[in-house]
Amino acid sequence: MALEDIVLRQDERARFRLPPLGSQMDGFCAWLSRQGFSQGAMRRRVCQASLPRPQNNPCSSPPRVAGCITPTSISLSGKF
Repeated sequence: MALEDIVLRQDERARFRLPPLGSQMDGFCAWLSRQGFSQGAMRRRVCQASLPRPQNNPCSSPPRVAGCITPTSISLSGKF
């Protein structure tokens, strides 16, 4: 099942196809369908996946607290 089967309005489909995840939406819809999701549930998941991350979401930007350990401040060379 493709995005066209779930989202009927062309302007919504265009929005869902925007980067960074837009190129993956057809595959995501097919995966949801194989998992047994209803069309309504698939539409909700596609909408949720296409929403921009809020600026205060810790997953969307590095921490801004002085002294925090960030992934770029840790060296893993020689650990594995």
